[in-house]
Amino acid sequence: MFKIIDNLLQNPNEGKFRTLPKTNKAIQNKIMAFKWLVKFLELVSFNFSASDTNADLTNYSLPVLNKALDSINEHVVSMGG
Repeated sequence: MFKIIDNLLQNPNEGKFRTLPKTNKAIQNKIMAFKWLVKFLELVSFNFSASDTNADLTNYSLPVLNKALDSINEHVVSMGG
């Protein structure tokens, strides 16, 4: 999750970071298998329902992405990491 959001923030004009291949095994096992992770990404504007093959970022919002990254970092710290 951190890497997905961080890539978007570090490379805002790079199209490859605005798409998650839903057929990719790592995406399936690390994200798609957890409804709450899909919901989190939907909250930052990834659309998982428009395509069978990809989840696309529909709106690049710097404040939303920064808040998402802050939330991930706060959670990691609260877990002792």
